[in-house]
Amino acid sequence: MNTFGILTIVTIGALAAQLTVATLGHPATQGRPRPKAAPTRGQALALYGAKADSLDGIPGHHFGEPRSNFPELETRGFHNLDGYMSYSPRADQPAPGWFGKHADQLSCTYWFRNDQFAGFTASQHGPDGQRQLLAEEALYLFGPGKRKSEAFGQATTLWDGKKVLVEYVDGHNKAILALNSKSVLAQVAADKLAKQKAEAAARAASLKADNAPAGH
Repeated sequence: MNTFGILTIVTIGALAAQLTVATLGHPATQGRPRPKAAPTRGQALALYGAKADSLDGIPGHHFGEPRSNFPELETRGFHNLDGYMSYSPRADQPAPGWFGKHADQLSCTYWFRNDQFAGFTASQHGPDGQRQLLAEEALYLFGPGKRKSEAFGQATTLWDGKKVLVEYVDGHNKAILALNSKSVLAQVAADKLAKQKAEAAARAASLKADNAPAGH
């Protein structure tokens, strides 16, 4: 198990122990106001994304900021099918903050949609034991996450907030930390649905026209 997994388990275990002690109480404390009940499963899961929502982006920049607030970036010229444009830090002007300090160890991509900050990815390559940098920063920024079942040799940890979705994926000699604005993800889904409906309506109209009786 990597350091990230161990830290997650230790932290959650400590929290569970604290809740158990508070709930059981002590004879000497009987008669005092009862402690608050332990959080429900839904409330506990919501806590996994609380710090991600509070940060709402990366240190120094929030999702929704205009592209003009990022003078340290230059376009990669990559525009994906969902309308995102990718940017990377300029060679002569490293990005500020932690990710800029470790630019020689990480590969970072800033994603903009409609010229607004919408996503961020950072990756680190190397064998096991040399990819702890991103794992440690993810734990520092977002706290313990929710571990998904390992699949295809990759371990995934999630921080699923109301505003932000964060994923940390480790495997195959590569670690990736991906942050996304959920409001932008929702807009992407809505745009796709609208496009599908428009295309379906166009196909239906074309089919109807093709099957119309020939004029006399």
